[in-house]
Amino acid sequence: MLKTLSPYAIAFLLIAAVVHYAYPPLSAQLTAEARPSKLTLFNNTPHTLWYAAFEQSTARNVGWKPCDHPDLCPSEGIEPGRSRDIPYTHIYHWYPGARVTVFWWRLAIDSTAENGYRVDGMEHLIVATPQKPLLGS
Repeated sequence: MLKTLSPYAIAFLLIAAVVHYAYPPLSAQLTAEARPSKLTLFNNTPHTLWYAAFEQSTARNVGWKPCDHPDLCPSEGIEPGRSRDIPYTHIYHWYPGARVTVFWWRLAIDSTAENGYRVDGMEHLIVATPQKPLLGS
């Protein structure tokens, strides 16, 4: 079959394969990468996303409320197409090798809400962190 494909078709297929593996799928609105000293979150949407990160077992038991106004938590927003680095030491109850639950959501303008915004579409993902992180870098 490859003998019947033109060189342009083969080049297109190779480029498509590289793009597919190099960039997350469009359906993954937020992706995470566990790096040696930090967790990096990528916002793959055209909207600002807000997040909170906890060690996985702590996430089930901690009493927290998602930020519901952009002025109250500007450091927890990730602009469209951007990324945010979270040092492991800033993740609540994190320890080396911990699995981290990252909750994320959008804020929607809502004139009926007390502060003018509402949490829209709460989601989460779980990320395994390194057993031997490089802290302080």
